[in-house]
Amino acid sequence: NEYKSYLSMVWTRQLDHKDKKEFSSHLKELYRREPQQFDTLLSKLINPKSKEKFDAEKCLTVICGGHKLDEFTKIIKSNDRSVICGLVWDANFIAYRCKTCGITPCMSLCAECFENGNHEGHDFNMFKSTAGGACDCGDVEVMKACGFCSRHGPKSAETKRNIAPDVTLMVELVVPKLIHFLVCKLEDATFEKHEKVGKLKDEVKDVTGLLLQLCEMGDLTRNIVAQNMLHRTQKKLISGSELTSKVTVKTDVDMPPYNIIRRQSSKDISRELGINEGTESSSLIQSVVEPAGPSKTCDVTYLVPFDGNETILEKVIDLLIELKFPQLLVTLVLSMLQEVDYKREFMKAFCCRYSKIANLLTHRYEKDEDHKLCNRLVHASVQLFSNENLTYTMVENNNLLTIIVTALSDLISRTLIKLDKEHHDINRTLFVVNCDHDIINNNRFWPVVSDFHNLLSHSKIARYFLQEPALIRRWMGILVHLTGMNKNLRQLIVHVTHESLAYQCAYSTEVEISSHIMMNLLAVCGSVAEKDAVGLVLSECVRALRSWFRMTQVQIVKPFLSEIEGEAMTTTGPIPRQEISFQLPLHRYLAAFISQGFSFALIN
Repeated sequence: NEYKSYLSMVWTRQLDHKDKKEFSSHLKELYRREPQQFDTLLSKLINPKSKEKFDAEKCLTVICGGHKLDEFTKIIKSNDRSVICGLVWDANFIAYRCKTCGITPCMSLCAECFENGNHEGHDFNMFKSTAGGACDCGDVEVMKACGFCSRHGPKSAETKRNIAPDVTLMVELVVPKLIHFLVCKLEDATFEKHEKVGKLKDEVKDVTGLLLQLCEMGDLTRNIVAQNMLHRTQKKLISGSELTSKVTVKTDVDMPPYNIIRRQSSKDISRELGINEGTESSSLIQSVVEPAGPSKTCDVTYLVPFDGNETILEKVIDLLIELKFPQLLVTLVLSMLQEVDYKREFMKAFCCRYSKIANLLTHRYEKDEDHKLCNRLVHASVQLFSNENLTYTMVENNNLLTIIVTALSDLISRTLIKLDKEHHDINRTLFVVNCDHDIINNNRFWPVVSDFHNLLSHSKIARYFLQEPALIRRWMGILVHLTGMNKNLRQLIVHVTHESLAYQCAYSTEVEISSHIMMNLLAVCGSVAEKDAVGLVLSECVRALRSWFRMTQVQIVKPFLSEIEGEAMTTTGPIPRQEISFQLPLHRYLAAFISQGFSFALIN
């Protein structure tokens, strides 16, 4: 009764410095004596339906369990045994990258870990982060052990802790209610309109900040938050057929509703572009959108797992997508990636929803908002795809390469325009990328291309890609639409004062989408073991070029005149002398792989 009267007295007023420690101790004692009464009291404090403002400071007082906040933080940090640093940062953060120690090109270090590590004489650089990142110090999958600082690495986990067994008792009791509060408030936010993309209300910021503060204290509190995120909810997911039939969102003003899970069929895309069925162009689009031949692929319609219920983490990721990846929430979910089980489940959930995430890039946003959204998407994905073994598992078991290439082909298909018919005697059927389209002009394809590039930077995954004929054929189908884009007509008599911005956009688009990926693939084609891979790329490249020549109605010479698998070739008219395009990625692929084949005696 004394405890109850005391708690009732202080519960409704602000606590001074002395009261906080005493109040926290009384709450801990109340839990030991009357756990049900404690739970009732805690539920009043953290109630998503309450009209009172969420009190993060009072929650921290409860969490400290009889200690002052600075004392509790010091205890947790002094017993931190984190193997990986995992410090998460936003844009404009100064970080380091050591090429000598790095296993993957996207490896990065915070200043503290870099300065405490041994990088003397190494090839390193300091950079200002544009999209955000996380410190990889201690991660043996991303960097060599010689570059670890004294605080991180596998040896850190071997150090014994000097801590009372019940120091995190209150954390274990409060965190589940905080996560429930966060999920409820995020669900409410999805039904409200926000002026800007990725903005959160103050109460959501407060509870997210509190959970983030616990994660940053050390592995003792971070593990509690991560394990609670992996608990399963009781809410049953709808079936795949219900999802694909009911869930649609509006994209561009002049485009039809686009399903966030099921991609559009080749017939739908052809119909939107005004292409008749049975033509060369419709066949090409079908080869891009719908792969043919034996392949370890799956239908991306059913990528979301319907196993009866979902984890809280999956629910949070769904809400993250609905709210356009708010930065504070992104930082929270990334701050627990040091926990192995959490990272595996996060990556699986992220990849299963990749099509839905990529669909965000098809929407139109206010000025600069699309750029910020792209940065937040890359901030999340780059942390996941830096681990080669875990990423390769997702490629093998969850068809990650297929998902990403499909997402990119969907984005490219939205930007296509018909190559202008400048001569009455030429009937072109080629559709090329429109460099003035929002997706291209605002570089909204960058997150998907960046993920594809990061995947292929792992040699094991690049070799896997080169063994998949259907994936290579789909990739060549994408390059067909880049070849010949930004067609230039020679201007006579009238002087051209200013060149179009499409020039710069066309070059950067080819470099980002085509050239970087080509260099990833060439990097693994340096031995006799890759002879078949080089031959496969050349074969598919020739096939794509033959289609391109037919659709551009350009006269061609051998070897493209010869038949391939019974496919006849017909000659056409000469090239119009007043037209030129500098964007020829298919030709560059052909030249590069022929050169690579001769250099390593892979072809004769």
